[in-house]
Amino acid sequence: MDEYSPKRHDIAQLKFLCETLYHDCLA
Repeated sequence: MDEYSPKRHDIAQLKFLCETLYHDCLA
């Protein structure tokens, strides 16, 4: 169970990063 938590957190962070980069590109 401990190994699963960090993975889900990484995915959420990755999504947030992608969205930020996407908005930066549009700006």
